[in-house]
Amino acid sequence: MNNEDIRARAIEAVDFFIAAVEQIPSDSWDLPSNLVGCSIRDPVGHATSSAAKIVTSVEGGEIWQKPSEPED
Repeated sequence: MNNEDIRARAIEAVDFFIAAVEQIPSDSWDLPSNLVGCSIRDPVGHATSSAAKIVTSVEGGEIWQKPSEPED
């Protein structure tokens, strides 16, 4: 797999994630998720934070070393 293939798949994955998140009704964010002890907001926040760290790392930026909070 070459860099263009990886880039295309990454964009496709992010687009899929965004489309899924956009389907979450605004009044559902604090409802329980399928992860014990987590609201829907928690795994979405984790995935968003992880994606941001990957982009920052690839761009050579400084990565926040502390855990993110769901409201971030």
